[in-house]
Amino acid sequence: MGPEADLLDQTPDGRRAVAIYDLAELQQLDDECRAAAAGLGLDVPEVVFHLAPAERIYDIAARGLPGRYPHWRFGQDYERMKLDHDHGRSRIYELVLNTKPYQAYLLEGNSWVAQLLVMAHVYGHCWFFANNGLFRPTDRKFLLRVRAGADRIEDYCRRHGRSEVEDFVDAVQAIAHHAPSRLVATPRGGPPSVPVADRYADLFPDETAAAAERHREERAAWAERVPKEPEPDLLGFLMGHGPRLADWQRDVISIIREEAAYFFPQRRTKIANEGFAVWVHSQIVQALQLGTGEFVEYNRLNAGIGQPHPFSVNPYNLGYELWREVERIYDHPTSDERERFPGAGEISGRERVLELAATCDDASLVAAFLTPEVCDRCQLYAWKAEGATRLRCTSREADEIRRALVNQLSHLSVPRIEIVDADAFRAGGLWLVHRHEGVGLDAQYAANTLPHVASLWGRRVYLETVAVADDGSTTPLWFSCAPGDETAEAHTTEPEG
Repeated sequence: MGPEADLLDQTPDGRRAVAIYDLAELQQLDDECRAAAAGLGLDVPEVVFHLAPAERIYDIAARGLPGRYPHWRFGQDYERMKLDHDHGRSRIYELVLNTKPYQAYLLEGNSWVAQLLVMAHVYGHCWFFANNGLFRPTDRKFLLRVRAGADRIEDYCRRHGRSEVEDFVDAVQAIAHHAPSRLVATPRGGPPSVPVADRYADLFPDETAAAAERHREERAAWAERVPKEPEPDLLGFLMGHGPRLADWQRDVISIIREEAAYFFPQRRTKIANEGFAVWVHSQIVQALQLGTGEFVEYNRLNAGIGQPHPFSVNPYNLGYELWREVERIYDHPTSDERERFPGAGEISGRERVLELAATCDDASLVAAFLTPEVCDRCQLYAWKAEGATRLRCTSREADEIRRALVNQLSHLSVPRIEIVDADAFRAGGLWLVHRHEGVGLDAQYAANTLPHVASLWGRRVYLETVAVADDGSTTPLWFSCAPGDETAEAHTTEPEG
């Protein structure tokens, strides 16, 4: 959002529109927002609001969570965001934490109307946190573990040197976006099955004996194989099986892995969650019946939040339009929509929005409700990269846009990489395979990231993937590197160890 404009101290009806208010007035505003949310049928849990300076809010935003361990990358993000704030290029208006009770931050200096918008928006987020099924396993006291982890990492810095610990944290963070296994449904195959006895087996004793011997060899190989099945939890496997990791290094991996798991539901619901918060704050503001001057200021701020982005999806914009479409379909369905959506025309739109907000993620919401009308309002299109600097629009058809967006959201734009062998070439090498399931692997990114995996494993690491040509054809491609290598080497033929 852009910088705040200079406003008059008073709106035409006498209510304040700039940052001239005290804590008692903010408390009254909070009470009004909460009452309006209850009037919408939202059972809003307790929320504690903090009025904080920009430095405090941008520090939390850069770290992701308050009290998180210090790291140069967080400082880099802080300097970038704070510089944009100081120069009026952007501003964080709301920051809310899924804790018990919920914690939200109001930026000092924001106008009265901006604080109203933030409070109403936060109530939408908190209802979503409290009711959406993906957030039910979340530890609402997780900040205590975050601070304990930060203390342990700081202690390791004192004992082992800050440079060594930060280099290790860099390596772990490089693959932290790969979801922990408890968040990934992966079928397990088990050991090789026993050959089915054939009624004519006695007639071919040599073949029967050979089949039995092959089964014994396969079962023995399976018993020795680590991992038994392809393992997508890279950090979990390295933490448990890394042959050269010290205890403090395993602990650091566990800290970062738990934090990645904490953020996983938020990544899965970014569009649905932000859109729902906009839907809630829009209705709360309508219920409060602002004066003319306040409403003009609110619309200016709200337009900055909800405008389409030219080269990326704005989750506030798309999410809000999707929830509006849900509401329209169930309140005023066409004859075709009555057949496609059970309960359309019978269940109220508001009731259906609340039902879906408790069960959906981004991919399911987009798959069901990204209609041509939503694509038009959000100015969406499918595109394809041509070279390093050129993008080409390939379609404005809703079906094509929906297919591309659902694929992106289903994988969170993270390539699926699995560990298939922890003793490659019988030399302790780590063999990884990229499953090309709609998310490609950038060759330069892979070459730069694999050395971090090698440093964690302590031995040579291999990555099997495919190179995709402009016409969509694929050719096998492999990478390999050893601990200490700055970049991985690419191979067009399979490495031989």
